[in-house]
Amino acid sequence: MKVQIVLADVGRPSGVGTLNLLNAGWTFTAGPPQPAQAVAVFLEVPWDRLNHRVDVVIELLDEDDHIADLQTPTGPLPARVEQQVIAGNVPGAPNGTPGTTTILLEFPLGSLQLPAGHRYRWRVTVEGERNDAWEAGFWVQQPQPRPPTLGGMLLDPS
Repeated sequence: MKVQIVLADVGRPSGVGTLNLLNAGWTFTAGPPQPAQAVAVFLEVPWDRLNHRVDVVIELLDEDDHIADLQTPTGPLPARVEQQVIAGNVPGAPNGTPGTTTILLEFPLGSLQLPAGHRYRWRVTVEGERNDAWEAGFWVQQPQPRPPTLGGMLLDPS
């Protein structure tokens, strides 16, 4: 099994096994609250596992390997998703050709209330197996002071 995980601002499915991602590949974000975030997971499934269910778990972990919380209208919930996916045969491809499938998780503005000054990582587990390459980490920056402006014009602080 091959897995790739990519962080982006926004994602949309665009076809079988493909996604359109906006501002993909970042490794740091503003905070808190964090802007919208999309987690794209691309799976390449071996030929002998095509058309079978594959169990996937996606978790957001903090620096201490604890699952971070997702803010919901009913209160915080662990940022952990369990999903079953099925990759089908590639039409016309010879035997032995792997198939692909994707998972897209989107978190709206403010749903991740992660404290600034810390590192987090999304981890993917497939069929109970983990691999360090199946992770995508990011840093939550301290809020940056903005210089004073008036009507969009930068004011001279001196």
